[in-house]
Amino acid sequence: MIGKVISLATRFIGPKVAAGLVFGLVLACGTLVHLWQSAIQDKANYKTQADTYLVALSQTENQLERERIQRRALSNAIEERMAREQAARARARAAEAKLAELEANNEEVSRWSNAPVPDDLRDWLHDDPQSSRQD
Repeated sequence: MIGKVISLATRFIGPKVAAGLVFGLVLACGTLVHLWQSAIQDKANYKTQADTYLVALSQTENQLERERIQRRALSNAIEERMAREQAARARARAAEAKLAELEANNEEVSRWSNAPVPDDLRDWLHDDPQSSRQD
């Protein structure tokens, strides 16, 4: 049946035109197959790239979460240190107020507080690891 259609078409349009049409159809089919294979290869490449980007995104999100946790820990540590410093300042103010009160009300304490501190005691106080400890 195909042969009859080809012979009929050849009679109306001529053998050269029919051969040109067949060549054009074969060329078009070859081009379509090539484009189809190229599209399949591009799809595979894009899938690989998408997977790579998803892995990179996941790693970036994990790093961001670790940095958020670290920032929260640092913020908490700073808040705790500030609270300890405020408490230490409050204790120092209370001690200074108590000493001032004792100096004002007790002459013996007033004489004692005005006396110079011996060098050995001052050196010992300066070298005390508790007084120079960093929190």
